[in-house]
Amino acid sequence: MKYKYDIGMICMFTYNFGNNLTNFALYQVIKDLGFSALLLNFSEGEPRGRNRIADSRFYLYLCNPFSEMDMEQKCYSGYEMRKAGEKCGLYLVASDQMWRYSFLVPGNFLSLLGWAESYKYKMSYATSFGVNIIEGTQEDNKKVSYCLKRFQRISVREKSGVKLLESYGVTGEMVLDPVFLCDRAYYEKMAYLGRERIPQRKFLGIYVLDMSKELEMAIRVIQEERNLYEYRLILDSGMEQEQAEYGLEALPDVAVEEWIAMIANGDFLVTDSFHGMCMALIFHKEFCVVFDKGNWRGYSRIYDLLDMLGLTDRILEHGCEQDMRRLLDEKIDYDRVESVLNAEKERSRQWLIHGLQEGRHWSGNYDVHDFCWDMGRDIANGLNQKYQIQMETLRHKIFMGNMERRADRWKQIEKDERISEQMELVGWGAGKCFQRNIKKVKSICGMRYVCDKSPDKWGKEAAAGVWCISPKQLSEMKDVAVLIMSDNAGVGIEMVHDITDLGIRAFDHVENWLKAVTADEKDFT
Repeated sequence: MKYKYDIGMICMFTYNFGNNLTNFALYQVIKDLGFSALLLNFSEGEPRGRNRIADSRFYLYLCNPFSEMDMEQKCYSGYEMRKAGEKCGLYLVASDQMWRYSFLVPGNFLSLLGWAESYKYKMSYATSFGVNIIEGTQEDNKKVSYCLKRFQRISVREKSGVKLLESYGVTGEMVLDPVFLCDRAYYEKMAYLGRERIPQRKFLGIYVLDMSKELEMAIRVIQEERNLYEYRLILDSGMEQEQAEYGLEALPDVAVEEWIAMIANGDFLVTDSFHGMCMALIFHKEFCVVFDKGNWRGYSRIYDLLDMLGLTDRILEHGCEQDMRRLLDEKIDYDRVESVLNAEKERSRQWLIHGLQEGRHWSGNYDVHDFCWDMGRDIANGLNQKYQIQMETLRHKIFMGNMERRADRWKQIEKDERISEQMELVGWGAGKCFQRNIKKVKSICGMRYVCDKSPDKWGKEAAAGVWCISPKQLSEMKDVAVLIMSDNAGVGIEMVHDITDLGIRAFDHVENWLKAVTADEKDFT
């Protein structure tokens, strides 16, 4: 085969639920259309330590929906992107705010494909500028215009994005976000996986990126008017501290599947998120978007979609209580909404199919851009190929050296004592792995404590009857064995280092331990 993959899908994974889901949706749509895709995930800025290995794609899902064969290691330069893309026939820039100026600069403009070969087909699907105005310096905008003109086919997510393209001297078309093209059955399966912490009775769903007094007011009004005093609040990653001042308790360590389950099963959704709004539309939920025109996240992406569907009254720009009560009396006509969406979905799908088929058979020419790029090797940061290779070799040596030292440490640990019945079992890590396994562990040994390095969790009940303690408290316990509770191998190895530094030699991963004790009720050896 000339290429291993039909498509190199250019994307950036973050700790944001909507970003992760829109990447999955486009990937799944491509696969369902019969094309193969390699995810070329680029990162903002230079790698720092373990962050080069760690990847948020694994952290936000209960069950990783991407084939590991289709996932490329994070790329930090145009040279790395181009080398990874050698396996791909064409390049497709994914959706979300990939062309937002505040994301382009830290990402070294990689999503504009300045590094891509001229003879390869370049297209975008529902890529977003995030705003309706040109941002950045004159020099940077010349670079944006130049790179966009190298694309063979461009689509954007907002009507305002089409006008911005015209400002850059480029023609493009508005299409729907890929979450609408993806079969709803995939989301229903995810919602089923994430249902465990979602109430079975009526409740109010809340998904918030930026907590505010207006959002708090909207929540209180809906609770009163709809008698929905039970709620599930999900905050975007890194916002965990914000809910305290508003007297609201957020669900901790949330996975994408749980986020979808909250929207799919709730009776009403309050949000300030574009993709939260999209999922409410997909599951035919009543909702409101509390969002101010001046919000830095970009008003146009929300307004343009709701304007197309005739639902702009669902936006509460200032959280006016009177408007909120009026909105609650008006039901969304989802028959009409689906009629508009279905037509747009078909048009968007045909646009994507046409581009992918055209790109599969397209053959361009090597031109002056490639000649200049070959001399510089990396337009983004000016590094030449020799330096890149030296850096990659150095990184590889450091990584392999770390792995060898870890392996030696494991061999030493294997010679030490094991877990016995007389020891008290304590978990390490109060995250998703802990939540998933604690019921089964308690049914076997009655675990009372879990250790975590996050001070804000200490002294709190991590699960029913299981209290979170600090590493210092754990070090003071005698006859203790530790169950490592992490789904990430790199984090698990770090936990081993922390545990052995405390002088504890009896430990195992929780899932290994569970397999052993459920297979044989004798002592774990």
